[in-house]
Amino acid sequence: MQIQTILDHLQQHTPWVDYRKTRDIVLIGETQTEITQAAVCWVATKKVIEECIKRDIHFIISHENCFYLETTAPYQSMKELRDEKIKLCRDHQITIYRCHDGWDRFPEYGVADCLAQITGIPFNPRPTDSFYHYACLRHKTVLELAEKLAEALAPHGCSGVEILGNPEQSVTKLGVGVGAEMNSQVMRMENVDCMILSDDSCTNWIDLQWCLDAQIPCILCHHSTNEMEGMLGLVKYLSQIFPECSFVKADEGFQFTFVSARRK
Repeated sequence: MQIQTILDHLQQHTPWVDYRKTRDIVLIGETQTEITQAAVCWVATKKVIEECIKRDIHFIISHENCFYLETTAPYQSMKELRDEKIKLCRDHQITIYRCHDGWDRFPEYGVADCLAQITGIPFNPRPTDSFYHYACLRHKTVLELAEKLAEALAPHGCSGVEILGNPEQSVTKLGVGVGAEMNSQVMRMENVDCMILSDDSCTNWIDLQWCLDAQIPCILCHHSTNEMEGMLGLVKYLSQIFPECSFVKADEGFQFTFVSARRK
């Protein structure tokens, strides 16, 4: 089958994306290539590309931009690695497609729904036009919810999550977005009294300061690890739609190690 067949299907089933202006584009390579296998990843790190070369995989679906930032004034060290990855792809006829805007909100298999499902927290169904899930709770503390999130993310390279605020505070409504789309003020407008935020979605001097002043605890996790389950969802979905092609989840190398201070 041709790569374009997969792209056509994804675009036809993501009507919320304006494909005249979207992140979901071919980053490098040709779409008429015939393939029998493909790799899915959160971002096509050099490790992913090298793994695909070894396995003779010529199509990679990357959720994030594997070439860092689009700019005409790059740092030299970034440009050098960017050029190296481009050369690897060209030399080995690898096509990379970014599947981001369509997959964040894709029902059931997409990033937002997969994250909510694996926590075991009873989130309400999410409207397709929203990035956010909310759960109305009874007799739950911030710590208990953080433990659920930590357990859910552990298989994806995350050795723990952090709490800002009182871990023993009782929670009646929890909010969570997706990836870097976790806006504290959007969730507050839904009257949450605890929220999950990612490292790429907030700043200490604005969002976290506000959380402290508002006395709304937050649970902090990594952008990459909280979206990994959605990449497995993409593998599962595409495998069902295109059984003639083998889809695998590639290992990007995002393995975080949490180091605690020694108690004296």
